[in-house]
Amino acid sequence: MVLHSLLRCLRWAFVLLLLAAQGRSAMSADVWQLATSGAKSPIGQQFFGIHVHRLEGVERGPRVRPSPYRAEDPPNMRMWDAGVTWFDINKRPGEFDFSRMDAYVALATQRGARIIYPFGMTPAWASMRPDEPCPYGLGCSAPPRSLDDWKAYVRAVLGRYGGKLWMVEVWNEPYFSDFREDRGQRASFYSGDAQTLVEMTRVVRQAIDELSPSTLLCSPSFVGSAKRLDLYLEKGGGRYIDALCSHLYAQGTKDLARNVLEFRAVLARRGLSGLALLNTESGVATDGPPVDSNAPDESAGRDAAARMAQQVIVTAMSGIDSFYYYAWDNDHTGFFEPDGSPRPALSAWFAVKRWLTGVQPRGCRESEAYAGVIICRAERAGLQQVWIWHERPGKKELRLRTLWREISLGRAADSVQALFQEDMADVTAGVQAGAMRLGASPVALTFRN
Repeated sequence: MVLHSLLRCLRWAFVLLLLAAQGRSAMSADVWQLATSGAKSPIGQQFFGIHVHRLEGVERGPRVRPSPYRAEDPPNMRMWDAGVTWFDINKRPGEFDFSRMDAYVALATQRGARIIYPFGMTPAWASMRPDEPCPYGLGCSAPPRSLDDWKAYVRAVLGRYGGKLWMVEVWNEPYFSDFREDRGQRASFYSGDAQTLVEMTRVVRQAIDELSPSTLLCSPSFVGSAKRLDLYLEKGGGRYIDALCSHLYAQGTKDLARNVLEFRAVLARRGLSGLALLNTESGVATDGPPVDSNAPDESAGRDAAARMAQQVIVTAMSGIDSFYYYAWDNDHTGFFEPDGSPRPALSAWFAVKRWLTGVQPRGCRESEAYAGVIICRAERAGLQQVWIWHERPGKKELRLRTLWREISLGRAADSVQALFQEDMADVTAGVQAGAMRLGASPVALTFRN
């Protein structure tokens, strides 16, 4: 056991050295450049995804406020915290209640949505530890006592929905009992060991190949440190999956970029660099105080919306295949207040969606002229698209002549757009005056080639 722990530490030391070597080998490279150097394809509508807890047409009762899902909303949906886990639909052995999931799948399919369904959350009757606390009650984070029960659940879902499920995940945000610090975590969605989860992945792979060969199999959606991904791949999980699912939650956008590098370093070391990498869950607290206490003119909602927009842009520039926001109607991270009125994140989400759809990413970097100013580039239909923001606390005074020289060889932008419509007058006036006070909210610049 001691030797095994030592070897694991040595492996992680190698990963850190690899990241350091990447940083030294790239001339003037920073974390932004390194993280956003892998994008090869244009950003399509399918990049954007959403979670919806209370789907309109599914919820019933006067005390429940359903959430509309409109044609202009993202065409991808991940069915998590939608009341359709194993724990929800299989309360007793051999009995399945698919009524809620039927409604979700029908409405999502009607809207042309691609559906990701995460398998997981063990019902108490099937749980290896039925009295163990878990996020949804008791027993749901422990592995099943018998793989036969897991197999019956997986096959029931795939047999019913087949190709209507674009992708399935093996589990949501697993922790592994192999790691001492992961043991006894009440917030953990999976409390078993890595080898058992690999065996469960094998069962899903066999069921897909037999019942729904068009459905893609994604790894468990790993969150935080990539060490759990590394252990899962060490145990053989990579041989069964079609893609890697991650949850790139981050306090700051630079932390998200570091997470991307960490996951990619593990995939490279395991010989899986060609595997598609998805971000199937990310969100920011849209109901709390501003993270930047030095920007009192930014409301809590605007501050959160700005950070969300930054993270969507950097995810797109990094070549990650998707960004699924959590969640449309979540009280803490959602787009609406309890009374149904929209938060600033709603308009920011649709603004950044318009900005990014159809662009060919060209990467991000920190400005050479202005420390803390991030510049992301893309191309679309003969135009250069550029997004800039200040990633440090407070606002940065920019002389636009200097900025134009760095971005476009001295040419002024042909058009400028603020993230929030109410800021357009100030941004336009600043451009006309040759200066700009840049904060956390990204500003979009367009240059003709």
